[in-house]
Amino acid sequence: MRPPEPELQSVRPSPWAPGSIIGGKYRLTMPIGAGGMGQVWRAEHTSLGTTVAVKLVDLASSQNPQETMARFLHEARAAARLKNENVVQTMDHGAQGHVAYIVMELLEGESLAKRLTRTRVLPASDAVRIFREMARALEKAHKQGIVHRDLKPENVFLSVEEGREVVKILDFGIAKTADGGHDPHLKTHAGTVLGTPAYMSPEQVLGKDIDPRSDLWQLAMIAFECVTGVRAFSGSTLGELFMRICSAPLPVPSQVARNVPPGFDAWFARAAQREPKDRFQSARELAEGLSLVLLRSQGGGAATVPLGSMVQSGRPEPTGRNTAWSRGASNPSSRRALTIALAVLPVLLIGVVGAVWIVKGRDPDPPAPAPSALRPAASVLPPASPPSAATSAAPDMPIPATAATNDAGAPPAPDAGAGPKIRTGTKTNTKEDVLGF
Repeated sequence: MRPPEPELQSVRPSPWAPGSIIGGKYRLTMPIGAGGMGQVWRAEHTSLGTTVAVKLVDLASSQNPQETMARFLHEARAAARLKNENVVQTMDHGAQGHVAYIVMELLEGESLAKRLTRTRVLPASDAVRIFREMARALEKAHKQGIVHRDLKPENVFLSVEEGREVVKILDFGIAKTADGGHDPHLKTHAGTVLGTPAYMSPEQVLGKDIDPRSDLWQLAMIAFECVTGVRAFSGSTLGELFMRICSAPLPVPSQVARNVPPGFDAWFARAAQREPKDRFQSARELAEGLSLVLLRSQGGGAATVPLGSMVQSGRPEPTGRNTAWSRGASNPSSRRALTIALAVLPVLLIGVVGAVWIVKGRDPDPPAPAPSALRPAASVLPPASPPSAATSAAPDMPIPATAATNDAGAPPAPDAGAGPKIRTGTKTNTKEDVLGF
């Protein structure tokens, strides 16, 4: 199985039970998943009879209830602003005593993380479709001044609707909005790191200001994993991981896995440039370039899909020995390494002394065998009577979605890196990273 996500703290005994009424009109029927401070439940509207997903957060379990509540409301509002098929829809939100809740559309299907656990890599046609749909949602979010900041396979849900698969972006809980500074509880303190370590952009790691191009870096990391079956960056410690993200030579996809489509190395080298100005400049441009590469690998060619040309970065493509994921990778220049180390050190020290560390992702994994060649993925339809996945109208805002299937026997998804796992907390009773706390 895919390694579980770390949590900052364990879940308290649930204060909720089937039959509990939330917000005066939502009757909880069964739990879907749990995270560090809350749960997601299937629920029924008491008067309409409609089925929804309700995300519940126990504010009493938070070290900073005001900030937690502010982020929770931020998620609901951000998601509500994004009326898009590829963003989970939010219907209602509120507070009841020390419990905050968001009511979302109920999704059936599985997350991209669950899919990759089972199939390891994606067929080119599936990857093209998934990234195009993600790009549509992010284009709209970015135009509204919303930056997700925590894109990862767990926050990409593959929902089955009327026999077709629809991509839904989840969990906008730490999204940055153009007007986010109006709420004092949402201001990010100096040195605070928000996101999932293995997918963070260099500017996130260094605590710099971010913009939509940080989301594009994260899309590149997801694409690398979908094509090669491993993560682009890992490390035996958080500091090592951050150093590799910021300064180690980029891994070369074709050196990591067999049957990597021609042109993907160049696409990734452009998408994962350390300087945001050197990357693709929009989600659409990134997805079009990826589609062009992957469809040509299937014999589709540019004539098959009206895609824009992929602009080259103008920088030399990395060589096979320059792989940040390998323990034996060549070292960057001492000057650059020292600069990065000095920049990252304060962030790590803040985490050590217990400052706010909102990290919702996976830790880097132990070494794994070389990834296998691309192979067809399993059917997108979940097995009969799959568990439902909950998600709110606030897609990439803290909106939960749990896979409906249980892949207990699936092989692990390896990392491109080596070393023991980085533990940041205790994981408890989660089918998926449905809350992202």
